[in-house]
Parts: sequence; C-alpha cells; structure tokens
Amino acid sequence: MLIHVGYHKAASTVLQDQLFADPGGAFLPPPGPRHALVQRFVVPQPMCFDAAAATRHYTPLLDRAAEQGRVPVLSHERFSGYPPSGGFDSTIIADRLHRCFPQARILIVVREQRASILSMYSQYVSDGGDLNLRDYLSPREPFLKRIPGFSEEFYRYHRLVQRYRALFGADRVLCLPFEEFARSPGPTLQRILRFVGREAPPPVTRTQNAKRAASFQLAQRQVNRWLSANELSHSRAVALGGFRRRFGALSGRLDPRWTAALDRRLERRMTALVRHRFAGRFAQSNSILSELIGFDLSQYGYQTEDTVRD
Repeated sequence: MLIHVGYHKAASTVLQDQLFADPGGAFLPPPGPRHALVQRFVVPQPMCFDAAAATRHYTPLLDRAAEQGRVPVLSHERFSGYPPSGGFDSTIIADRLHRCFPQARILIVVREQRASILSMYSQYVSDGGDLNLRDYLSPREPFLKRIPGFSEEFYRYHRLVQRYRALFGADRVLCLPFEEFARSPGPTLQRILRFVGREAPPPVTRTQNAKRAASFQLAQRQVNRWLSANELSHSRAVALGGFRRRFGALSGRLDPRWTAALDRRLERRMTALVRHRFAGRFAQSNSILSELIGFDLSQYGYQTEDTVRD
C-alpha cells in the first residue's frame, strides 16, 4: 500500500484526481468520498480509535488491488495535520496509520514554507476562517495552548519525515519537493512510480487549484465572521446556512481586472509580513531535511543554513 499524507497546498489534488484515480493506472484508491479517510483515521478521539476495524475495512481494497495487479493507495493531506491548528494531531495520525498498515510505503510532498503559509492562509479563509493574517499567525495565549492554533513548528518538515521513517523505515518513506513537480512533473511522477515498483508513465497534466483574489478573500473573511458559524469562526451575528459557500462560489465569476491594483497591494503586504516574520526561521530544519531526502532544497528557494540571507 502507498499512503500519501500531504502536505496541504503541495499538489495533493493533482495527485489524487489524476495519478491515483486514473482508472487505467498503477494505483487503486478506495471507493467513496475522500473525506471518509478523515472520518476513519482522524476524527476518532484517541481512546476510541479501533485499529482492527479500520484494517478490516480496507482489506477488500487490498484484495482487489492484488487481483488487478495495482497498488492500493490512501491519500489525504489531512493525514499530515491541519496547518491552522498547528498539526497538533499529525503524530497521532501517523501512529494510527502504522498500526493499521505497518508495511505501507509513505509519500510526503513538502512546499517552501513561506509560500505554503500564504497559500494555506487563503485556504483557511475559504474554509471559513475570519482572522486577518497577522492574528492568524499569532494565536492568543500561546502559553496556555488550550485550543490548537497556528504553529511554525508544523512547517519544520524534517520532524514529520523523521517520525514516519522511525515508524515505517527509512526505505519506505519518500519525501519530494512540490517545486520539482511544478517545474517538471515527469521526473517526480516517475520517482513515485519507481518507489512502488512501477514504471509506466501516468497521464497526469500540470494543474492547480484556482487562486482566489486577495480582495475577495478580504470580503470572504467578513462573511465568515458575521454570517457563518463553523469550526474556524464562531462569532457570527446571523447564521445563514450555506451562504458562506455560496458567496465563495462567486470568486470564479468576477473579472480579476476589477480589483487588480488592490490585489497587488494586499499581496505585497502579506508577503512582506510573512518574509519578515519567518526570516531564517526554517533554515536549520530545511538543511536537515535536505540531508534526509537527498535534495538540495535551496535550489527551490527554501531557506537553508548555507544560503539564508533574509
């Protein structure tokens, strides 16, 4: 089995929809909606997780894959934790996956931290969050930590890679940079296929989720705050059912030229905030990760101890 654990905003959707779900390809995903994986491996309270039941549930998938000569695959970026909550349960999920499938192979795709943080902040707003970027990056009362919040430790990727290597074995964990895939998908896909003992080239195209304009996300935050009650925003004045999602759907219908100047100004401001806040903060982690996975991450813009200047 291959288990793809994320990270968020690192080509997960492309891999899931085009590589793993290719009906004539090397992989066989489980039937049904993808969020069922979250219900089975993430949602159960720690003392309620039933590893035996989870294993039994996916036994038919293993049998079908063996009959068809394909690789069973479980893929969900939530397996690496949820960035706005600091990945507080990432090791809990790793342990659960290992208890169920100790012989699995693990795929981890990372993305340069500052770009990932900005992209995930936009996703947080799309998911229902109402905090501005500065407050999102600075959870209140961090010395108490009563509710999980953003943590830069989540983005020190070497820790999770080391955890999976300790559980499954170093030879069963493949960690790749998103930037290599974005630059040239073919070599990355071939590495994934070779990792599971396959050679056939997959029919994957280079796509990504559409990016919402910064000005639209500014408006979305207000909708989330005042008209929606969800996990990420509790202070609504009036709850209007699915209005948050209906409003979000308008994003694709707006002409980006209308707000281009405002968007550029907002994006420059947010980029400057993130670059200043995390100047050099991930250099040590990225240097360790480069050694672990055999990639010079500095060539893709990652901070490392040898190259960090900001």
